[in-house]
Amino acid sequence: MFKDKGRVVYVDFDGTLCRFAYPALGPPLPGARKFMRSLKKRGYKAIILTSRMSSEIYTEEERAESAQIVGEWCNRHGVPFDGIDSGNSGKPVGLAYVDDRGVNFDGNYDRCLRRIEYIRAREEARFEGEDDED
Repeated sequence: MFKDKGRVVYVDFDGTLCRFAYPALGPPLPGARKFMRSLKKRGYKAIILTSRMSSEIYTEEERAESAQIVGEWCNRHGVPFDGIDSGNSGKPVGLAYVDDRGVNFDGNYDRCLRRIEYIRAREEARFEGEDDED
């Protein structure tokens, strides 16, 4: 199975390909088009992996709409991709995962904890002032 998936790179959408503006879609981040084009030129299959497709949060209908909106955004901004993960399968098998919330494990747990704390502070700042009354 890995042999088939060994050329798949999953790329996050919000905060990685576009400026974080959730629930809106921000503009492309500098270098996003070039990065995705480079993946394609090197023979990788670039799949968008986004929380907008989370089956924990969204209905099947909402996820289908999100996939369409994200795909249209990519096409409008010239960002090539091979697919959008459906969010149905748990962690997909792939070669690599590119994500603004990603934490690389290089054998150093202290470095991992520092990165997690950095991400937490950034995410809290992104959502500061929003009501949590749902």
